[in-house]
Amino acid sequence: RASAKKYRGVNRLLLNRVADTLTNPTQEWVTFKQAQKLKGTVRKGEHGAPVIFYSFWDKVRKCYADDDSKDDDIIPLLKSSTVFDLCQCEGIEISREYKSIEHTPLTEIDTLVENFAKATNLILEIGKPADSGFYMPSEHRVRVAGIQYHKIPDKYYSTLFHELIHSTAKAMNRDTKGDFGGEKYSEEEVVAECGAMLLCMEFGLSKTVRDNSCSYVKGWGEHLSANKDWLFRGMSKAEKAVEYIFTTVGYEPKVI
Repeated sequence: RASAKKYRGVNRLLLNRVADTLTNPTQEWVTFKQAQKLKGTVRKGEHGAPVIFYSFWDKVRKCYADDDSKDDDIIPLLKSSTVFDLCQCEGIEISREYKSIEHTPLTEIDTLVENFAKATNLILEIGKPADSGFYMPSEHRVRVAGIQYHKIPDKYYSTLFHELIHSTAKAMNRDTKGDFGGEKYSEEEVVAECGAMLLCMEFGLSKTVRDNSCSYVKGWGEHLSANKDWLFRGMSKAEKAVEYIFTTVGYEPKVI
């Protein structure tokens, strides 16, 4: 996006889906006005993608407000706008530079993931450098950027594991329906990252990605502070998800 900030939540899913229909998407998005400010233009006939902006508005001061305010003058504000990928524009230079790095794939992990995807009819898409990792429940589909677009292969596999755990939600009867940042959403993120961490341990991936997982889990745990056992519950569900993956493909764990 023009502000250099990443889209999150439902916008991330919406834009990834739109990018999938484009030729050579950059995953850099601008509004029509932003394109003009950048001395460019949106090509005639191009169709934009919707994005949603959720915030709070101070009716008296006529400005955005903190979301934790209990003032009666503060009201929820939901806005939408249309954005275009830079591949749909002319005259705008792409700021991102994607470097392809040659890594040696970890065959044991690749085989496990491919076998699990095949056994569970999971659509596995790996490739485009601009892709953010995500799992789309409605299509039972996982997408992540290819290993060659990660500085270290361990980061690629950690991301892949995270989305793979998400894909087990329906089979494991986990309730994932909830708003971004809400209790259900946060709990599922904890489960996915704990599961990814367990899989990283099983396959001996670097301590760096495991440390990153700990920080990620801690961040989502702040949304679950009302439930004192959030970490125990999340780890328990993560272990069950990992065991389900191993059982499905007939893999005998060495660590877990």
